[in-house]
Formats: sequence, structure tokens, C-alpha cells
Amino acid sequence: DVMRVPLVLISPRLTGQPKRQDVLGQQIDIAPTILELLGLAAPTEWQGRSLFAADRPDRVYLFTGFHHYLFGIIEGRHKYVFDATTGQSMLYDLDRDPGERVNLVRSSTDRTADLHRRLASWVHFQNQYLSQFLPQP
Repeated sequence: DVMRVPLVLISPRLTGQPKRQDVLGQQIDIAPTILELLGLAAPTEWQGRSLFAADRPDRVYLFTGFHHYLFGIIEGRHKYVFDATTGQSMLYDLDRDPGERVNLVRSSTDRTADLHRRLASWVHFQNQYLSQFLPQP
């Protein structure tokens, strides 16, 4: 399931009546959002983007290592998850199937392959990015 966590922001920079915005974001987007509200630019090496940015991509990446190693991507209305523990892939149309009950992997092979490649590229990038913080033997 997609985890939807409300984020309430109160700031003098946010004018007008309170409003709800349905923005696809990640935890790494919170700090750049706060910096924007403070009138400060986020460091360029940060991966997150302000939740107010007009040019935000309609895409987020997911990872959990709780019981299985699950890697995922939500792009537009599709959610793709790869279970690295079992090798199973799952593809859902979140608009038509918000409960994620119908796995579309077999019927949407092109979309599955595209999202799998995009997810693999993200994992590769993260491995390179994070390796700079590990001590070298």
C-alpha cells in the first residue's frame, strides 16, 4: 500500500486560507521545503526537492528492508514494486485499483519493463551516491 502521511505546514510565507494539496513527496523533500519557507536555497547536493516546486516530477522511489527487500517506484498513476528477496514484481494502477489487489505485471509488460529499468537506475545511483560516505578499507 502507498503510505499517505499528512504534513501540516504553518508559516507566515503561506498566505491565504488553509488548503489541502495532494503532492507526491518523500521524506527527503521535507528539509528543502522548510528551507524554501525560510527563504533559503537547499544545497545542490541534496536529493530532495521542495514540495512547493512547480517542476516536481510525478515520481517517488521507495525502499524497505523490514521483512523483505522491497524497491518501488510510483510514477503517475502506476506503482511498481520489486521484491529482491523473492524476485517477484508487482505493478498496480493506483487510480483504478487503490487497494493494490490486481497485479498488472503480465498484462502490462512494456510498462513493467520501463519502470523496472527506471528503478534499477535509481538503485545504481543510490549505491554510488552512498558509497562516498562509507570509509574505504
